[in-house]
Amino acid sequence: LWLSGAQTGISKIVINGNRRSATPKMVLVYPEKTDNQAKSNINTSGAFQSSDGTLYFSTSGIGFLRIEKLDNKLIRLNKDDKRFEAIPWNTTSILADSDSCVWVGTLGVGIWKINAQTGKATSITKNEGLTHNIINGLAMQNNAIWATSINGISHIDKNTGAVTGYY
Repeated sequence: LWLSGAQTGISKIVINGNRRSATPKMVLVYPEKTDNQAKSNINTSGAFQSSDGTLYFSTSGIGFLRIEKLDNKLIRLNKDDKRFEAIPWNTTSILADSDSCVWVGTLGVGIWKINAQTGKATSITKNEGLTHNIINGLAMQNNAIWATSINGISHIDKNTGAVTGYY
C-alpha cells in the first residue's frame, strides 16, 4: 500500500508476517528521512499504478515521478530521464489509459501524453485547442480524455487527437 499527500512525502506501508497479526510499518520512500526541506515541499496531486506495477505520481514542485516496482527506486522523470525534461516541475494530475499512455496535466504548459512503453512524449497545449494551459484535472471516458482548466473543459479524442474546447 502506497500513501502520498500534501507535504507528507511518498510512503509505503509494509506488513511483515501474517497479515492478521502483523503490525504495519510505514517506510518513507521519498524524500529520504534526512531531507526535511524536500519533505515539506512535496505535494502529490495524483497517482496511479500501471498494469506492470510501476507507480507514477504528479507533484507540485518536484515534477513527475516513477517508482520502479522491483526495487522501489524513485525516478524524477523530468530530471533523471532526458526524454521527459520538458515536463515542468509543477504537475497537477495524472492518469493512464488502456493504450499504455500516461497523461500528465501541468501548471502552465498544458498536457503531456507519454507512451509508457516507448517513452515518446507529446505536448498538447492551447495552440492545439485546450481552453487553457493550466490544467486542474484529467478524466477518461471511453476514447476521450477530458481536461478541466481555469477557462473551461477540453475534450481530446484519443483516436484522432482532435482537441475541442468548451468555454
